[in-house]
Amino acid sequence: MNTTSKTLSTAEVDAFGRELDALREQVVADLGSRDVEHIRAMIRASRYAEAAGRALLHFGPGPLTFAAGTVALGTAKILENMEIGHNVMHGQYDWTNDPELDSHSYEWDTVCTGDEWRHSHNYEHHTFTNILGKDRDVGYGVLRMSEEQRWSPFSLGQPLYAWVLALSFQWGVGAHDLRLDEYLLERKRPISELPERARPFLRKAGWQIFKDYAFFPALALWNAPRVLAGNFAANLIRNVWSFAIIFCGHFPDGVRIYREEETRDESRGAWYLRQLSGSANFEGSRLFHILSGHLSHQIEHHLSPDVPAARYPEIAKPVREICERYGQAYNTGADPEDDRVHRESRCRSALRSRAQRSRWRRRAGPQSPACTNARACLSRRSAGGGCMRHSMGGGFASSAVAAALVLAVSASGAEDDEAIIGYRQKVMSANGANMGAIGDILKFKLPYEKDIAGHARAMSITAKMIPSAFEKPVSAGKTDAKPEIWKEWDDYKKDAAKLAEASDKLAKVAEAGDTKAIMAQVKQVGNACQHCHEEFRKPKEESYKRK
Repeated sequence: MNTTSKTLSTAEVDAFGRELDALREQVVADLGSRDVEHIRAMIRASRYAEAAGRALLHFGPGPLTFAAGTVALGTAKILENMEIGHNVMHGQYDWTNDPELDSHSYEWDTVCTGDEWRHSHNYEHHTFTNILGKDRDVGYGVLRMSEEQRWSPFSLGQPLYAWVLALSFQWGVGAHDLRLDEYLLERKRPISELPERARPFLRKAGWQIFKDYAFFPALALWNAPRVLAGNFAANLIRNVWSFAIIFCGHFPDGVRIYREEETRDESRGAWYLRQLSGSANFEGSRLFHILSGHLSHQIEHHLSPDVPAARYPEIAKPVREICERYGQAYNTGADPEDDRVHRESRCRSALRSRAQRSRWRRRAGPQSPACTNARACLSRRSAGGGCMRHSMGGGFASSAVAAALVLAVSASGAEDDEAIIGYRQKVMSANGANMGAIGDILKFKLPYEKDIAGHARAMSITAKMIPSAFEKPVSAGKTDAKPEIWKEWDDYKKDAAKLAEASDKLAKVAEAGDTKAIMAQVKQVGNACQHCHEEFRKPKEESYKRK
């Protein structure tokens, strides 16, 4: 797949967005009876397949009818989840005003509640696609998708986690919006809220377990073990298929990961480019596209998630033509090849990059077992993965996966905190170094007056990074940051904004070259720094450096 895109000017980005908007409006204007007929046909097909599968499992003799019943039931679940539930809940058929196709009330055949899916997927994922810290689907807090994400020794098991994920996909989708890490590890939310937050998921999961592993087996009387095994296998089929479709389409080779500051004040055209850079299509027959929920056209889905998915094959050609005219990569390929690439990348993503391994050696020493294991393990690439957030159908299994998730995040938590502190200190040091350089030039009349503007511009940039650098509440360890930063977060952000404003003004004054004005503005920047330090930094006598 071609993953190289041309850098567009602001005018080109806006024009790119207008062309895609016009294409979308053209499709929306043409929606009508054939779209309704398609989704109705899919609902009928899913129901017939479920009825046939359950009948074969309940009454069919021998292993052949068991296999046929399992495949039919698995196909019904795939159709209901992928082509019907996913697309209906995106609002693709809200224009019909049909209560059965209402995105706000639709409930699908999986342990994830419709409301939780609409929030974690429709809102978070599709709004903040591939933005670190905002799109929780990037690595799901466990797996590493790019160089921008932190590595931990836990990542060495990533190929195994991907298999666990594939086999238990519905459970992770269901538990994803519970945000267990924020309750149990980061302590962002009071643990007392968790039972109430988890109640809808537990109620839905309980119903699914009862339906598949108690109610239908009980109806089969002496055939109960056969029906239970068939239901379990059908869920596995649906889980593995969904996993393969979603990961091949969401994490193409060379996927672009964004930081939040890159997307501030993002235009419509820039939003389209971000969706394009994190999606990939794959080829197949019409049946394959239907069974994938038309997510085989992941690019078109991310560009127009509320347009009926059956229209994606039609608009793929004009979308591709627009991308080619603007020099943008349109990632597509055959599914077996994509799956092979993603399996390899899941293995390679288990290890850190060369630069990160070097940093690890500096911290851990040349004989570190972690470094030795890293060299002996599988090779590493920046993209790939899966998510360790589900378990196979039962209360015990779901608890085991939840526990595994907690342990996984725990394993990387300490290193993540250390790295976050290190990053914060580098940002602050960079700001202080540029401020100090300006001070030395002025104080000692050094022959570098022409460089003052460059130092001031650098300060203007790093000052804006400070709030995001301190978003995660880490006050323990080798840091002088007070807990008051997060207790009084709004006040802290206001102080940081004042520093950014003063730094911007310094950059403008420095460009003019008026030494007296520069000195006056340097003082204003210093005052902004001092006020923040007095409120939110430990005094020298309490510094971790003295302990």
